[in-house]
Amino acid sequence: MVNIRTAHSENGEKKMGKYKLDGWVKEKKLAIEVNGCCWHGCIKCYPEDDIKLPTGLTAGQQRQKDQQRLNFIKNLGVNVEVYWECEIRNMVSKDYEMRKMFRNYLDDGPINIRSAFYGGRTGPLKLFHKAETGQKISYYDVTSLYPFINVSTRYPVGHPEVHVINKDVNWTILTSLFMT
Repeated sequence: MVNIRTAHSENGEKKMGKYKLDGWVKEKKLAIEVNGCCWHGCIKCYPEDDIKLPTGLTAGQQRQKDQQRLNFIKNLGVNVEVYWECEIRNMVSKDYEMRKMFRNYLDDGPINIRSAFYGGRTGPLKLFHKAETGQKISYYDVTSLYPFINVSTRYPVGHPEVHVINKDVNWTILTSLFMT
């Protein structure tokens, strides 16, 4: 049986220098890289070098960066197999067994970000209560709107732009509080 070390493995992704591998087969000394087409500038999907990718780099720049990474890994005496997203999609569309395996694959991953919003700080309102005969003691759990607001509200991001106004303001007169 071949064991492939991935991000979900007990020790996480295999590191080679400053790089992490998508997959590592120790027995074969084989690195497996899965490149998303739009993130790595697949030559089939992004043939022009000057197309801007979501990384902020052009497709040509990203391919060059990826090639340097692959060369570093290969220079360590490691075999590298690179699979592109579009190639995997093509394989899945043609291979019934592979399609079935992908469809049935459950990736429960290390964390579900949405579930991190559940719960919160709790504190007792009363540390001890001696119940009277026949009295029922219970607690009431309130689901806060905090998770919903965090998920559904837009927040400003980045650094604020500070506008310095060199103007004397008389804080006691209403009209001097507004810019003219």
